[in-house]
Amino acid sequence: MGNEKLTAVYEQYDLPVTKSIRTRGAILCETEEGLKLLKEFRGSLGRLQFEDQVLQYLSEEGISTDTYVKNKNGQILTLDSDGTGYILKNWFDGRECDVKNGQEILAAVRSLAKLHKGLLRISSKIAGNWPQEEEPDLREELIHHQKELKRARSFVRSRRKKSEFEYAILKHFEHFYIQGENALDLLKKSDYEQRKKEAKEKGILCHGNYNQHNIMVSMRKMSIVNFEHMNHNFQIMDFYLFLRKVMEKCNWERRLGFSMMEEYERERKLEEGEWAILFAMLSYPEKFWKIVNHYYNGNKAWISQKDVDKLTNVIRQEEEKQQFLLEMQVKQKD
Repeated sequence: MGNEKLTAVYEQYDLPVTKSIRTRGAILCETEEGLKLLKEFRGSLGRLQFEDQVLQYLSEEGISTDTYVKNKNGQILTLDSDGTGYILKNWFDGRECDVKNGQEILAAVRSLAKLHKGLLRISSKIAGNWPQEEEPDLREELIHHQKELKRARSFVRSRRKKSEFEYAILKHFEHFYIQGENALDLLKKSDYEQRKKEAKEKGILCHGNYNQHNIMVSMRKMSIVNFEHMNHNFQIMDFYLFLRKVMEKCNWERRLGFSMMEEYERERKLEEGEWAILFAMLSYPEKFWKIVNHYYNGNKAWISQKDVDKLTNVIRQEEEKQQFLLEMQVKQKD
C-alpha cells in the first residue's frame, strides 16, 4: 500500500501516526496512544463485528487481547479510496512467546486456561450472535489427510528415480499411516460428536490458532492476539495445538508435556471425554502428514533441505513421542 493510501486510512482515525513500520502482513504504527497494528481485511463484516464483541467482553474479564480501534465514524472496518478494507488493532510492545523457555510455556498455558474460562463465562451473552459458518469437523479432516497420504505414496512409488527423502517416506509410511488410522478410530469412538454439538448450542468458543506466534510477551505480561480463527469447538483443541507445537520443538520432553497438562488443570479441570479427544489428536502423525503433503503439492523436481531435515527430525523423535503417549495413557487410567 502506497504512502498516499496509508495517509488516507490514517486520517479516518483520531490517532496521529508518528511512525509506521511494515511487518509480517501488516503495518505497525506508533501513535500518541501506544502501538497499533493496521491490517488489510477481506473477511465477513458480521464475523468481524462478532469478534469485536467477544474481545470487548474478554477485556472486561481482565484478559489482555488485541482489541479493535474504531474510526471517527465508530466503525471497525475502514475503507481506502479503492474500497479495500482495513482494521486497526491495539497492539503490544513485546515479542512472541519463547517455546524454548519452560517458565514462559507454562505461563502461556495458564493464559490459555484463563482465556477458556473467560470464554465460558461470556458464552451466554454471545450465544445466538455467531455468524452462520461451517464449523470444522476433525474426523473429516483426518479422513482427508489419510487419503492425501495414500495419494502421495502412490506417486512416490511410481517414480523411477527416487531421492533419499522419497525412500524415507516409503520406508516409514506404513508405520505412520497405521498411527493415523488408529487415531481416527479413537476419535470416532470418543464423544466428539456430542461435544461439538454442545459447543455450538451453548456458544462455547476457542481461539482456533493458539500458538507461540499469537502469544505476545510484554513486561512479563502475556497477551493473546489474532482471533480470526476463533470458532465453536471444544476448548481442548486449543490446548492440543499448543501442546503439540511445543512438544515437537522440545523433542517430546515428557516432563514438560505433563507439566503443561498439570498447569492447565490448575485453572480448568479436564473432563474424561476431553482427555480421550486430546489423546486421539496427539496420536495422529500430524507432522509426518504435513511434510508429505507439502512435498506432494510442491515442486517434486527440487526437494528442499528444510523438508528433508523436518522428516529426519520426525523419524528421530518418534520413539520419544510414543513413550509420551504411553505414559499419558497410564496417567489417564490412574
